[in-house]
Amino acid sequence: MAGPDSPFRRFVGSSPVKKEKRRVAVSMRNPYIPGKDIVTLLNRFCTVVRDPTHILDGNGFWTGKWSVIVRLNRDSTDPDGVQHLPQTFSLGNSSALVYYPEMPQNCRRCSKKGHGIRDCKEVTC
Repeated sequence: MAGPDSPFRRFVGSSPVKKEKRRVAVSMRNPYIPGKDIVTLLNRFCTVVRDPTHILDGNGFWTGKWSVIVRLNRDSTDPDGVQHLPQTFSLGNSSALVYYPEMPQNCRRCSKKGHGIRDCKEVTC
């Protein structure tokens, strides 16, 4: 804590990384899905800041995953203040997994946060 005699009392902290901007990894079951199709789908949930690029392994080979920079939409009802992306989606008959740091765990059955499908108490038909 900076006291009245502290040399840091005039500094104002600000994060260079906006909270709503995230680097998202998208792993498609079919690696031949074009990046523009992934952008079209992601734009339904957020704003794509930078087009998808291939994620390469240590030898320079493509892993079949895409890296996309997105800006999450604001959501005042969420504790994080942003609307998070779905963890899975499908393009045609190809499914995809989405991951980014600080992504909350959502149940695939009831879509509520904090638990997985194994621990879900909801009964759905």
